[in-house]
Amino acid sequence: METAAVNLARRFSEAWGAGDIDAASALFHPEGVIVSGVLAGPGQTYAGGPEAVRAAVERAGERWADFTLRERSYEPGGSPNLVLVRSVLSARAHGTPLESEWTSWGVFTIHEGMIHSFRLFHTEEEGRRAAGLSPANDVLGHSPRAASVLPQHPRSAGRAASAKRQARATHLASAKEARRISTGAPSPRR
Repeated sequence: METAAVNLARRFSEAWGAGDIDAASALFHPEGVIVSGVLAGPGQTYAGGPEAVRAAVERAGERWADFTLRERSYEPGGSPNLVLVRSVLSARAHGTPLESEWTSWGVFTIHEGMIHSFRLFHTEEEGRRAAGLSPANDVLGHSPRAASVLPQHPRSAGRAASAKRQARATHLASAKEARRISTGAPSPRR
């Protein structure tokens, strides 16, 4: 049985994938935000509910000649208002026949029956953490955290530590937002 939050996330993704921006925008809360990934500019924040969706699509159109959502999977998050979505996207840059393909993980936060935020992450672990889920095990049953104890070159260890701090900060912000929404607290003014 699909939850209402997963159904809403699926409807948004299907409308976006079909190019029906009006239908996708209509599912966004008036205060909704998108924190984008590769498609619309890494780390870019688009605010203003339905206008956020339109701005992200416009930015993606500036970055890519065309793009396609190839496959999607959905998982209810650690609270009823969170949904983790895994998407495989392909895109072709302007002026080149070469196509790029990547996987991204996004977390939808649902409030008042609408999408309040959609945040994209570079790794599955970041996405799962932001959605309040446990890390996934790899095909051998090993947790991604087990790999982090392997020796690393000092520079890559510093980058990994920085990425972990950033992922943790993003997770804390998503968890704080989920708590605020679930308690009915007002949205902070920006």
